[in-house]
Amino acid sequence: MKTIVCTLFENDYAIGFGVLANSLWASGYRGRLIAGYRGVLPDWVKADSAGLMQWGEGMEVEFKFLRTEAHFTNFKAEFMLSLFDDSSVDAVFYLDPDIVVNEPWVYFEQWVQAGVAVCEDVNSPIPIYNPRRYGWRKALEVAGVMLTPRFPEYANGGFVGVSREYLVFLKKWQEIQALVAAALGGADRVGIGGGVKLSKADDGFAHCWSTTDQDALNAAMEACPHIPVSFSERSMMGFAYGFCGLPHALGPNKPWRTNYFRRMLLGHAPSRVHRVFWKKTDFPIRVLPRGRARFVNISFLIILFITRFYRR
Repeated sequence: MKTIVCTLFENDYAIGFGVLANSLWASGYRGRLIAGYRGVLPDWVKADSAGLMQWGEGMEVEFKFLRTEAHFTNFKAEFMLSLFDDSSVDAVFYLDPDIVVNEPWVYFEQWVQAGVAVCEDVNSPIPIYNPRRYGWRKALEVAGVMLTPRFPEYANGGFVGVSREYLVFLKKWQEIQALVAAALGGADRVGIGGGVKLSKADDGFAHCWSTTDQDALNAAMEACPHIPVSFSERSMMGFAYGFCGLPHALGPNKPWRTNYFRRMLLGHAPSRVHRVFWKKTDFPIRVLPRGRARFVNISFLIILFITRFYRR
């Protein structure tokens, strides 16, 4: 099976991208990672004139400068679809640049054969007749897209794997994403930071589009009831105790922005997600100064000891 992995990043998410790439290589992924970006690439990226860079033996990164006005969270489906233009590609995986791959890559190759591969979100489940889901159905019915209630699981948009067999699903996600953008006033409108922030008056019935990419993704599952969806449990991204193959640093406190000693004084220990991140910063490419990564990892030992006795 020929697979392509892709991601999108800008600004300081370049650090997260670098760690994601390191973790992919460490997991055994050997192939091409397509990285769409805006802005200026960091100094540690040594790409050639074609935008290609060897990332350890057997893995190559292709950097693609993107001119879209869309917030990157709303651009995922379109970006993934473009990679299927290569007829030799059997499956495409998208991963957010604040995710670390913490499981052998063969697991993901097998997973995508079971259906559209997604992980349950921290807010999952959402009942199938919840007002939010009902809002998707009423809003899209006007545009001629009919949704069929299926299951209460609600997927996080940070990881999606789609095989060519289910390419129609990706097209439906893109279609719904475009309808959501039109309804909200543009693809730069999002329910998270970094774009034009939605107000509660903007996002439709029962705030049904409050998380634009994820809501469109989950609505696409109802628009394609004949396509199997393979959910991983909430622990996969570190949202619950258990198997954690894709640690995902949700929210504004990304590992590269976090003051861990300040959080310790508030009684918070470093999460499993953050501890995994800092183990992937220097090989095969060093994306942060060696001293900083070493300092943080040593600090974790001290902080974890202290927070055994003092924590909230």
